[in-house]
Amino acid sequence: MWSPNMVDPRDVVTPPPGDESTGAHPSETQPLRVELQHTRSGWPLSVKIRRVLWMPFKLLFLRGTGRVLSPLRIHALILFGAKIERPALVMDGVKVWHPWSLTLGRYCTLGRGVEVYNYAHITLGEQATVSQETYLCSASHDFEDPTMPLTFSPITIGAQSWVAAGCFIGPGITIGEGAVVGAYSVVTKDVPPWTIVAGNPARVLRERRLKSRMPSDAQSSSRDPR
Repeated sequence: MWSPNMVDPRDVVTPPPGDESTGAHPSETQPLRVELQHTRSGWPLSVKIRRVLWMPFKLLFLRGTGRVLSPLRIHALILFGAKIERPALVMDGVKVWHPWSLTLGRYCTLGRGVEVYNYAHITLGEQATVSQETYLCSASHDFEDPTMPLTFSPITIGAQSWVAAGCFIGPGITIGEGAVVGAYSVVTKDVPPWTIVAGNPARVLRERRLKSRMPSDAQSSSRDPR
């Protein structure tokens, strides 16, 4: 029989796990175990010196300087160990952390504001394009280690592929040959060749099919009344 003093079981709230006397969450009763104060740089002195020497050359990459300084940027990158096949295009605003860990194939493009966070090697194949404001991120942190040390893994952007504007490409990712990554996508898994992917996280939408293209001389002759 029900009475006004009875408690409906549905109104009973189970306390969260933790200190049963206070109902506190474990994180509120235990000391923090993340120890960033003990994090140490793993880079040898030679790398640190090269990074300092590279700093003045970043003036060549200032925004607003356009494509006119691309040859000088490429020359500076090669001077510091990058492997670049000309012709290639490196736009203003590009940020390259370690030039000696960068490879660009022929007719590659790094668009305006692209950040090449290449603690591990980053490679762009021939005819590959990375559009403006994309972040190529080869490094992360081991968040299960209390000191959260850096981890890094190489990135490969395949030949004839296109990474559209504002994308994030994570460590260890391979963008397959001829693939297209839609604007502002977050890529956390390898992209199969000749596919179109987009989204966060990026997923395959469909295959990429190139249209047939007539040679320029054939086009001009077809229009010639003679």
